[in-house]
Amino acid sequence: MASKVMFLLAFLLGAIMVESQAAASVPLFAQTPSFSTLNDKTLVVWCSLSNLDQQSGGTLCIEGESQFDGIVFGEIAPGKWMAGSELYKRSQMDQSNWALEQAGPEELVQIAAVYQGGQVRLYRNGQLYAAYPIAAPAEFGGSSNILFGLRHKAAGGMGGNAFFAGAIHEARIYSTSLSEEVLRSLRMDAPSEPAPLGMWTFQDGSTTDAMGVFPDGVLHGGARVEDGKLLLDGKDDYMITPVQMRFDKTLHFRPDSGVVGDIIPFYWKGVYHVFYLKGAGWGHLTSQDLVRWEELPDALEKGPDGAPDAENCWTGSIVEKNGVFHLFYTGKNSLDPKGDQKVMQATSTDLIVWAKRPEDTFYADGTIYWSKSVNGPIDDKQIYHHQAFRDPDVIWNEAESRWWMLLHAVKADGSMPVFARYVSDDLLQWKPCEPLYVYPKEFSGDCPQMFFEQGKWHIIAADHHYTWADAPGGPYQSTMQPFDCGELFVPKSTSDGKRRILLGWIGDREGNRDSGKGVWGGVMSMARELYADAQGRLCQRPAREVMEAYNRPVLALPDDGIPLERLSVPRDYMLHTTLASKTSQAKAVFHLRQPDEERSSGYRLAIDFDSKEIVLGDNYRSYKRVCDFDAAQPVDVRVFVIGTVIECFINNQYCFTMRAYDYADEGLSMESEGAEIAIRGFAVSGLKSLE
Repeated sequence: MASKVMFLLAFLLGAIMVESQAAASVPLFAQTPSFSTLNDKTLVVWCSLSNLDQQSGGTLCIEGESQFDGIVFGEIAPGKWMAGSELYKRSQMDQSNWALEQAGPEELVQIAAVYQGGQVRLYRNGQLYAAYPIAAPAEFGGSSNILFGLRHKAAGGMGGNAFFAGAIHEARIYSTSLSEEVLRSLRMDAPSEPAPLGMWTFQDGSTTDAMGVFPDGVLHGGARVEDGKLLLDGKDDYMITPVQMRFDKTLHFRPDSGVVGDIIPFYWKGVYHVFYLKGAGWGHLTSQDLVRWEELPDALEKGPDGAPDAENCWTGSIVEKNGVFHLFYTGKNSLDPKGDQKVMQATSTDLIVWAKRPEDTFYADGTIYWSKSVNGPIDDKQIYHHQAFRDPDVIWNEAESRWWMLLHAVKADGSMPVFARYVSDDLLQWKPCEPLYVYPKEFSGDCPQMFFEQGKWHIIAADHHYTWADAPGGPYQSTMQPFDCGELFVPKSTSDGKRRILLGWIGDREGNRDSGKGVWGGVMSMARELYADAQGRLCQRPAREVMEAYNRPVLALPDDGIPLERLSVPRDYMLHTTLASKTSQAKAVFHLRQPDEERSSGYRLAIDFDSKEIVLGDNYRSYKRVCDFDAAQPVDVRVFVIGTVIECFINNQYCFTMRAYDYADEGLSMESEGAEIAIRGFAVSGLKSLE
């Protein structure tokens, strides 16, 4: 039977370096909830309703990965309060004997939901409103978030049927079941015994938990805090205490509202600029160290009604000529009779203030590239995604002494998607040329980017695939190859003269949970260096600045460390080690954010020395890739587990990327199967002070 040696890494007394928690460090994250598991609990809210006809809106709810408990108005029976839960598992369906709410507009009422073992009790103004048994209580842990004004996140797409219309004056959560006597004694803005686990008073415009357990609430829609109240319109307003770590202008950047979309990086005179799709326009960030990012004013906004870009400003590129920066972008307007998508331009002298040049707008020509206004509808020849004329990427072709523009387009006959090519002498007038590449329909040709590395011309596209050729005009390899594996989307790069820096976005998942469906946009990836190896294959490694930022020692394991129990490490860290196997029959598995001694949950990175397959995944998805590494040589492993993102680099060559929502635990372990694996230089590091 194949041997199975467990390398369970733990602190080794006298052999492991531990840096004090008091070490100077700038807190980079919003506070995350920290409390023992909740079974028995009490939810209390003081609120006023805008109207009594509303249905299904939540006032105060606690939500975990796939369950929630909350105080809901009028979901099963109009005009009645109830305890809401997923699929009504802890809700009472027969509410015929429950009293109708009679409160007038803006009249303050206190509603409490008490969960005690197998019973739920509802109280209105300290008087018992309803009581009923349940099969089993729900359990909520430290990954839970709190919702105000929304029944639960998954219901948000239902519009007004999930949102509460009115005002929340104060809300509390207790980690025990309160008696009727205690509930009657509660007063707003006054302490209680026992003390609440979380308390929101909304004083001075604050969304802060006065008990310091939950992170500050984030407002959505038109929700606002005024006069000591959270005001909600019942349409799309709510507040949530985010469960995931949120970087504050560093590494995995995300704006205060919205998401990071397609990224357009540009390097200029020692400063890394990142332009990104933000809403219907372009946001703008800068950094000098690729770790800390500063927000600048938005670069672009969509145009007025009737303009070619009245709906959106989509992806493009930036070049400089004679001290003037030229920003090319995709104008989007489905009502534009000349074409839904077209190339537009803006210029700037400082990269901050941009002036649009609508006179330079141009559309697909209709002769080489399909244009609906010229060629007519494609009908069912191509899905909408391939009915494109967008994402201009402009480069200077030194050999031809003119500008090239690469685009995602479609042949004029509508038959195949292509990487289109246009040329220009002045960046103003553009001439269409034959396509550079007809790409397979199963790939995304969005956001192509062309550059020269290691003697080859490369074109990368939105789903982290690329093709290459010996000359810029091709011919290019017919099969596109991956340079990442997992959830890195729309990666683009810029050269700083010494290396090529790559950034992309890592997508959100619905409900902020691992089982959720992937959606467009998310957080920015950490900065990576994109390079070509001796064979011209594109590879990735972490940017030097990122590795240097994670240089605060947390622990170091002696070579061939003693197999011990599950290791407790910081929730966010960089792991670096090398693995060596005496035979090719070995498999190493790292268990990341492992919640307990069992390895059935958390996240896993597996390296098979025989098949050379590397897998990063969880219980919902696995990202696999066969990698060309020498199993007879030590394998370098560097893993960043930060916030809700895991980024793994093998041999500073192969990269694996995924979101990680459900587990915030501090467990780490490793096991080997088939043969003993030697561990060398095992070290866990934290983020240094960025002051």
